[in-house]
Amino acid sequence: MGGNLYNLILRNRRLSEEHSCYYGYCLVEALEYVHSEKILHRDIKPENILISREGELKLTDFGLSCQSLTDNKLTGTAEYVSPEMLNNLHYNQSVDYWSLAVLIYEMVVGTTPFNARNRFFTFQNIKFTNPSFPSYVSQEFQNFIS
Repeated sequence: MGGNLYNLILRNRRLSEEHSCYYGYCLVEALEYVHSEKILHRDIKPENILISREGELKLTDFGLSCQSLTDNKLTGTAEYVSPEMLNNLHYNQSVDYWSLAVLIYEMVVGTTPFNARNRFFTFQNIKFTNPSFPSYVSQEFQNFIS
């Protein structure tokens, strides 16, 4: 009934740091549960976060998930994949938290931190650059995301 997080960001262009941190906290709780069941989601992005009529978040679309807390396959949506995945390294649940940090950044800034004109440059940015922050983003939030 409340749509998804993607449409909320699109409609508002960006969310406040307070709302973004609250949503981030809710998603950390969801990920803690998913990980306790030994599942990696591997596709955390705004389109996969539904919002109930009451404003509660629901993590959806487990189509790319795996029933293991470790893996080494490159999967997920380009803007949200972690450097470990891109470097073909064995990874764990940290990849879900990486994607969550990208998502929280996107909520506050209105775009993902490593977005580029094509997938190759997006992947290069993920592997080799640090996110930059607009001047309206607080130092506390920058520290949190970094």
